[in-house]
Amino acid sequence: MLAQDIGPIEQVFRTAEAASLGFNTSIAAETGGRHLGRTNDLSLVFPLVTEDMSCYYVLGYVVPPPHDGSRHTLRVSAGAKGARVRSRTFYVDSTAKDRCEGRFRTALAAPGAFREFDVGLHLFPFGRSPEGRKILLMTDVPVRALAASAAPSAPGGGAAVVEIRGRVAAEEKEACAFGSEFTVPGAALSEEVARTLHVEAACDLAPGRYEVVTAVMERRGEAMSAARREIDVPATEGFHVSEPQLWAASRRDMVEASQARSIVGGAPGVVEGAASPRAERRLAHDERGILLFLVCPEQGGAGETAAPGAGPVTVSRTLLAGEDLVATYPPLRFEGAPDQGFGCWAVSSPLPERILGDGIYFFDYEVGAPGLPEPVRGRAAFEVWTPP
Repeated sequence: MLAQDIGPIEQVFRTAEAASLGFNTSIAAETGGRHLGRTNDLSLVFPLVTEDMSCYYVLGYVVPPPHDGSRHTLRVSAGAKGARVRSRTFYVDSTAKDRCEGRFRTALAAPGAFREFDVGLHLFPFGRSPEGRKILLMTDVPVRALAASAAPSAPGGGAAVVEIRGRVAAEEKEACAFGSEFTVPGAALSEEVARTLHVEAACDLAPGRYEVVTAVMERRGEAMSAARREIDVPATEGFHVSEPQLWAASRRDMVEASQARSIVGGAPGVVEGAASPRAERRLAHDERGILLFLVCPEQGGAGETAAPGAGPVTVSRTLLAGEDLVATYPPLRFEGAPDQGFGCWAVSSPLPERILGDGIYFFDYEVGAPGLPEPVRGRAAFEVWTPP
């Protein structure tokens, strides 16, 4: 066929095919492979693949400084007479910043490939927001893992530099992103007791199902781990009383909440002994604990809280061991508008310190409000235990 006989559509197809073949050929040559194209004869292809897979070496090369992002030529030769060598022809000496960015991109895309230390990922729903719900996302990291990563680069008990990044997505569309970089003091890393770093972030999310991914890197030793989970964000329709959450604190806890100040407030940086929510309602005997729940009145139009009714919202609470009364909390009365940030009233109930023995306890609560046919009643069980 003459060139002038090729129609415009056929010409586009041929140009695209040539570009694709050229790209594949270049990639194969630059990485030490070879391109097998323009054939459907597998009897020609498979012998070449078998030959390549049966005789190859994997060579490593530690790139010396300065790591300036420049391109360098690679030449590999073999002393054996008649040997043919195919290898990469160059490498790019990535800067420390580019290397870090690349690792975070990969970790957030494939978190299962990064498991150098344990990472916990938890969700705690809070009050209302214009989007739907305020959500506290918490990443748990063992402090000993940070110390092990930082130790070779910071001998003598130096600090660890921690960076965390994460994203929340629904149907592959990003709904929220978070990240922070901070220092964990060397004194905190050197303690013998097993400690946990809780890194908190806040997101405003509409009710629905989401995928959450978080990646954590200790920058000095470059140890990295990631975690992924799916979460369901519940709605708060009508008059709503949330499930009680257990918040606890001890000297084993360290909290970094610079990305969650809209929910928890507090100072920036790592705070030792600060309270954080627990994924399970289990309180160690030496921890300080509170039970926290929200009371959210009905909303008016356009997401606004409706005006209060003719009387106050009342709350009563008791603490029991089995059927035996342990403590009674003072009754509460809420009048006027709730907290503007949450659209709800927060009810905090401190647990008695160091007097509860090991076992299961029950927290009973009752919430009454004008217009409710009957009070909202609930019971939350929690465990007190003594660590080994």
